[in-house]
Order: sequence, then C-alpha cells, then structure tokens
Amino acid sequence: MNNHVLNGVIPINKDKGVTSHDVVAKARRILHEKRIGHSGTLDPLASGVLPLFIGFATRAIEFAADGGKAYRATLCLGAETTTYDAEGEILFERPVSNAIDAALLQSVSAQFIGDILQVPPKYSALKIQGKRMYELARAGVDFAPKPRPVHIDAITIVSVRLPEVVIDIECGSGVYIRSFAHDIGAIVETGAFLQNLERTRSGPWKLQDCITLEELAAIAETEQLRDSIFAADTCMTHLPAAIIAKDSARRLLQGLRLSMKLVQPSGVLRVYTCEGDFVGIARYDTEMELLTPVKMMLYENI
Repeated sequence: MNNHVLNGVIPINKDKGVTSHDVVAKARRILHEKRIGHSGTLDPLASGVLPLFIGFATRAIEFAADGGKAYRATLCLGAETTTYDAEGEILFERPVSNAIDAALLQSVSAQFIGDILQVPPKYSALKIQGKRMYELARAGVDFAPKPRPVHIDAITIVSVRLPEVVIDIECGSGVYIRSFAHDIGAIVETGAFLQNLERTRSGPWKLQDCITLEELAAIAETEQLRDSIFAADTCMTHLPAAIIAKDSARRLLQGLRLSMKLVQPSGVLRVYTCEGDFVGIARYDTEMELLTPVKMMLYENI
C-alpha cells in the first residue's frame, strides 16, 4: 500500500494488561512506520479507546487534548490500596453499609463536577524535581503530591452492587480516575479503589470506532486499512476553520507568514484550501491581519 495512506488517526481498543507504549511499539512494527504517537496514556489496568496518530498526523496530538474523554469506572468500596487501584497493596479493609446507595453516591459525586483541584496518586508518572512520583514512592521517599486543576463535565452512577459501584465519567485531560475513586471512598468513610477502567471515548472517537491490534495486523497490507484511518483534523472541530487560496496554502506550507484579511477572531485556526484540502494549523492576528503557520500537516503536493 502507498505510504501516503499512513497519515491519519487509527483509534485502537487497548486490551487490559498492556501499556500504551506497548501498543505504539506494536503498531510501529505492524505498519512499518516510526512516526506513531498517542493522545493520552492509558494505565495497564485500563482498556478502551487509545487513538494512534500516524505520520504527519502526529503533529495534531497536542490539539487533541481539548476534545475530552469518557470512562466507565468500577470502584470497589471497603478498602484502600497504595496505588488507588487493584494493582496496589491493600492498606485497610472496612465493612460497607447498605445505606450507601446510588442516590447517596450521586450526591457525593456532584461535588467533583466542574473545575476542581485533584491530588494525583503517588504512584503516577508525574514528576517532582525531575523524578517520577512512582519511583519516589517505590523507594519509600515521603512526599506530598500537589493538587492540580482538572475539569469534570459529568458523573453518572450506573449501578451499585456493593461493594462494587459502576460510574460513567466525562472529563477533560489530566483527570486521574484512581484519585476520584480514592476521594469517593474517603467521603463515604469506607475507602475505595479503582477495580476496573475502560475509556469509552477519547476526543471524537468512541469504542465503536476502534479496532484491536490483532485486527490492525490482519488488515495492515490490505485496502481495508483505509476504512480504519481518520483524518487528522477529525479531532480539531473545536477550532474555527479558515479557507484560503491554493497559492496562499503553498506559501503557508513553506513556513511563510501571510498578510491577509480573514473574517476570524485572533487565535488558532484550522486552515483548508478552497478545494477542501486540510493544510494544517495556523495562528491569526486580527490587528496585524497576519496568518502564521503553527503545524502544517498536508503531505501531498497542492
């Protein structure tokens, strides 16, 4: 297959038990393409939507974070673990009262909706003074993770079968569902840890849009691969779009700033030719009437 096809996004349904890095490494071998990245790590414990950005589309990764994510989380009440999930050591166990029901948990969850400060787990890949926090935690170093601003759009209690609680969460990037599970357990005074996690959406891609790595391997050398690749701009619909002439697009692709008047506010824009070709991302200055290239993604001659 012509390599120009390998520029776009393939959403993968990641299996539980493998790392996001493993998925990227296997995809590189399957597709014979080094330029592959993903838009948000999934812990080995988690499964679900992991969009892979391939070829020139890797330049779009930083713009994919604003699309939001959705998860289905299974919490286990009545215990806490060192890692806030099922892979950690149990710190304590407590009985769970039958008074804890869906109505109570929905009420408790409501305080996490909106812009909040969340304390990340000590066993996470975030860094303190250049060291991964999980490395410090494993070494027995005493430290206190700093709260981070995150945003949660919606929380829905799906089912309560104590000690298990299934919850759907819509949120922005950077949210630790493990911390959310831990915090819920602290409020209801039973303790809780994340037992299972499935990402059901990442940006515009849902589970039904995904294929497995095994399916990717089966279609990698066939024309079916085209049907599994999404255009890079699929994850950028939250950005306004501008249409420019083909000659102007050529100059933008050459890294040149363009003096032009656009009916757009200042800021980051998607740029297309009149023929509908996606050129890339540029920044427009209304006062200067200047369009500056940011990330160009058109890989074919225009």
